[in-house]
Amino acid sequence: MAMNARALGLTVIGVTSVAYATETKSRHVSGRTSRTTATSSSTPGSPSGTRS
Repeated sequence: MAMNARALGLTVIGVTSVAYATETKSRHVSGRTSRTTATSSSTPGSPSGTRS
């Protein structure tokens, strides 16, 4: 969905854990992660492995 939004020229904002993203592999066929797909991303500061 985010990749389609970017293709349409829309701004995509991602809120993700950079530490978690660097420790895991992408499950998307393209290999991209939400952090690399988003136009702008933010890390809330939660430690790796924690989810809300």
